Amino acid sequence: MKDSRVKIFFGLMFMACMYSSQAQFVRVEKLPPSVNTEGEEVKPVFGEDNTMYFVRTRHSENTGFSSAPDNEDVWETKRDENGGWNAPIHESSINDKNNNSILGVGKDGHYFLLNTYQSKKHLKYGIAVTSKLGHNNWKKPEFIEIPELKYKGDFYDFSIAKDETVLIISIEGPSTLGKEDLYVSLKKEGNWTKPLHMGSVINSTGYEMSPFLSDDKKTLYFSSNGRGGQGDADVFVTTRLDESWTNWSQPKNMGNMVNSPKMDCYFTIAPNGDAYFASNRDQDNLDLYRALIKEEPKPVDQNLMVSGYVTDKKTSKPLKVELNVSGSEEPIQLKTDDQGYYQIGLKKNKEYTISVLEKGYHEYNQTLKTPDSTSEQSTMTYNIALEKLEAGTKINLERLYFVVSTDTLIDVSLPVVEKLAKILTDNPDIKISIEGHTDNTGNSVFNEKLSLARATRIKTLLVERGITKRRMKVEGFGARKPLVKNLTEEDKQKNRRVEFVIIE
Repeated sequence: MKDSRVKIFFGLMFMACMYSSQAQFVRVEKLPPSVNTEGEEVKPVFGEDNTMYFVRTRHSENTGFSSAPDNEDVWETKRDENGGWNAPIHESSINDKNNNSILGVGKDGHYFLLNTYQSKKHLKYGIAVTSKLGHNNWKKPEFIEIPELKYKGDFYDFSIAKDETVLIISIEGPSTLGKEDLYVSLKKEGNWTKPLHMGSVINSTGYEMSPFLSDDKKTLYFSSNGRGGQGDADVFVTTRLDESWTNWSQPKNMGNMVNSPKMDCYFTIAPNGDAYFASNRDQDNLDLYRALIKEEPKPVDQNLMVSGYVTDKKTSKPLKVELNVSGSEEPIQLKTDDQGYYQIGLKKNKEYTISVLEKGYHEYNQTLKTPDSTSEQSTMTYNIALEKLEAGTKINLERLYFVVSTDTLIDVSLPVVEKLAKILTDNPDIKISIEGHTDNTGNSVFNEKLSLARATRIKTLLVERGITKRRMKVEGFGARKPLVKNLTEEDKQKNRRVEFVIIE
């Protein structure tokens, strides 16, 4: 494989959190084929809204691919709500025929770029800064001058503090001990200083590249092939010990989760704390990987498959019926099969009303509450047993409301009468007793008459809807048959009712 570093390649990276060499990553995963291609993907950088910018080479959509397939272009992608990656977008407005890269994001929305976007002869002498104006729309880059930025070889790397006051530079410069060393340039009174060699504790006789400086400007990550380790180039971490920028702790290897027998570089940290880096551990070209600092909860599917059987309550015989489900945006109707089986997809953390109105059976009307949205439960069993319309059973319907101390039915209760009329129409052989009840408030004689009058009123309304008188009888029990003791107003409300009992 050819040298994985790209000529005149810059890298500025930022992040607030820091990892020690003992960071316990739980897992390393390769990013999916939507991000990694047969070409090469390197330099992950996180911008606003968790957008990840990266550099891609040897891709047919890159600017100038036909004449210079190895040139780098900027692409962007973003994780979706389920943890996947959106299809990468080519940033055509900042890509030209030269090498291009977003190197990092500073303060006030500043994005730092590879090359100066000036004449080609200045390409190797600096970097530039821009701002994003909108989707694939960037402000014209402005050249950043770094005095006496001299080099012997073909490779550059940068890391800049997020406050834009410190540049760490990887370069083969005048004082280099090996192929490339790390230098520092500080911004003082608005200007950058001459790059200063960072000393022999960090720098080796090999190369030190792809530096990444943390937000506090005390922790530095870089790749090196001059310190031994797992393989070609490993990621190391070191800590600044004073303000000189030349006094650092002994670099420590980041371990075999990040490092492999091949090349590992361009280490950075995402806003959620996970590490991203480039490696060719599983292939010839560099691809992007993620090291998880902790295991992510898997996205919970908000869909729930509810299924069950509808049967006769007494005989357990399967029933072929129609179910009505309300509570979603649109009411749902479905039918059971010959075995009484049904299946329906619902949403978690919702309440649904399931109703069945089947000839020969009492109406079924119950509330189903699905599991909480955080539950990993994906299926739910909900069986329904229908009670046959038989002599001695009550037809359970919603409460009927009357004007106080009268037999005048309030309009809100008319749908209940309509429902009872449908049950009697669909089941022409049954006869019912309409029974009125009151609580124990007031005169017992009045209560008897009132309960009978209310039952008679319901009979009249049913006759108006086509039910013959001979199928109905009326009775008024007053307060003689309470459901509960009349101790509270709530108890009394339960006792004020009209019931429908099948008599044959």
